[in-house]
Amino acid sequence: MIKVQNSEQLLPDFLMESAHFYFALLDVEGLLLDANDLLLGKSGLKLNENFFQALDEESSKEFAEMLDQMISRPQDSKNILLNFPQLNQKYSHSIWWEFSMVLNDEMDIVGLVGLGVSLKFLEQELPWEKMAEILHFGKVEINSEFKITHLDDKVAQWLSASSETLSNQSILNSDTFDFSSAVQEKIKNLDANAQPLFLKIPAQFPNRMALAGLLSRHSHGFTFLLAPSIRIHKPQASIQPFSSSQLAAIQGAVWVLDRHFTIVQQNQSAVEFSKRVGLDELKSGAQFSSQWAGKRRDQVNKAIAQSFDGNERTVDVRIDAEKDSSFWNVRTSPILDAYGHSEGILIQAIDVTKFYSRIRQLEVENHELKDLALKPSHILRSPLSSMLGLLDLIDHQKLDEENKKYFSYLKPLAQELDEVIRSNAKKMSALD
Repeated sequence: MIKVQNSEQLLPDFLMESAHFYFALLDVEGLLLDANDLLLGKSGLKLNENFFQALDEESSKEFAEMLDQMISRPQDSKNILLNFPQLNQKYSHSIWWEFSMVLNDEMDIVGLVGLGVSLKFLEQELPWEKMAEILHFGKVEINSEFKITHLDDKVAQWLSASSETLSNQSILNSDTFDFSSAVQEKIKNLDANAQPLFLKIPAQFPNRMALAGLLSRHSHGFTFLLAPSIRIHKPQASIQPFSSSQLAAIQGAVWVLDRHFTIVQQNQSAVEFSKRVGLDELKSGAQFSSQWAGKRRDQVNKAIAQSFDGNERTVDVRIDAEKDSSFWNVRTSPILDAYGHSEGILIQAIDVTKFYSRIRQLEVENHELKDLALKPSHILRSPLSSMLGLLDLIDHQKLDEENKKYFSYLKPLAQELDEVIRSNAKKMSALD
């Protein structure tokens, strides 16, 4: 997040005139308000044109998604790899960008500023160490057998593991990196002359935050540069966002977690919940556990990880105990400070067993009502069918004129009643 009065304040002149770094100032719709000569010259874009039109289809979708996320969370910077199909052939089509929101004096969003660098330049011209300094990466060194030989302390912290634990661990078939089989094949086939491979490591509660980085091959193995997908511009502090009375006023069991998934606050209902599900470790100062969620544990963990990225999520959970089962609505929400920075998340579990029981009761009652409505149809149709059969047997030619008149009314009315009964029976059957 950058607060300025005009675009000239955003970057020094040497970056505007740089032959290596791309600079773009966009409005919230993606319109190019300002750019340096390198971007204008190589991409074919002009000022006041839409930035999206220079991207390929996949990059355009990813950039639109990133833009929506940044508008909702303007305090965060975002890293993204974008492909420019029309870029001059002497340059790589892929540019690594870091975007930040731009605010005016009234703290209104006026656009976003991006600083980018070509992957070809990164590979051939800029030492990895300098790139790490400029783009805030952490570095992981990997040997030719795909095992970690060295990593920065901050990378270990991002992965919530010690350097000793990660050392000599393979990046393939690893729970820490969790690369798919397709990505593992790409890593194995990465050539030393190819441009770096862009990789994403998704967030996983409670072990790691979401990361993104570049993997490059060299004669002795690989260099993997990593950075958080969302970078917070404020150091994490101990949080106590609610008073005891406020916690008590919130419905259901409530836990407050910091960014290390540690329980920093909880209300009395949360304490009682822990006893009910038999998890004594759900207490302040301990790591939060979702073991109680049973088959929905993965969904709860995913919701927690997504809430650390600023999203609210809801999961319905059934908890089976020895004597009975209960149903809970679990909501995870980000906790923001006065500046809009994410401090932690709030987890709220509300017992909705009574609602589920009432729904089941209504389903039973509706089924009984349907049966009651269908029974008259069967009862009425049997004699009515007999009546229609008898009417077909009557020879109306033997009737006098007055009875012929009544007979002509009787059969159509019986047929109409039969059709009404059939129609109602079909409507009731359709309620299943």
